[in-house]
Amino acid sequence: MRACICPSCRASLSIKGDNRDFAFCEYCGTKIMLDDYRSTRHIVDEARLRRVEAEQEKARFEALQSQRREILEQWDLEQEQDEAKIAKAKDNLDTCLLFCLLVIGIYALPYYLIKYNCMKIEYEKKKKHRDYLRALPLDLFFQQLEMEWRSHKKEDEINPFSFL
Repeated sequence: MRACICPSCRASLSIKGDNRDFAFCEYCGTKIMLDDYRSTRHIVDEARLRRVEAEQEKARFEALQSQRREILEQWDLEQEQDEAKIAKAKDNLDTCLLFCLLVIGIYALPYYLIKYNCMKIEYEKKKKHRDYLRALPLDLFFQQLEMEWRSHKKEDEINPFSFL
């Protein structure tokens, strides 16, 4: 005994004999092919599928958020290090100014002044750029990082250096 549904009238049928290739609907007379290898039914649980997709999207979003937090923490650490370097450079500049006034005179002052100014300018550029990136939405944040990475990669290909 085999159960099937008529494709024409949707009636539930019980068909005797498992080795038959076809049968006729007892209600509408439609010929029904019984070969299992020719037709299959695929049942999709749409709600479960949407739930799984939503969970996958949530996991991907959380992974990106985590990655963003790691990058921002690294930037904060770099910023603290840069601020410490600038503070040290300022102390060196102050010491040099005092030393220049007392012992050497004016020879070392331009060097430390230029070094301090260059470090300060570089720090301000980095800080401004990082503040800009912090304000971007998640997708633009990673697009901008990828573009910067590609530009640095191209610069490395153009101007490779060797430790030899």
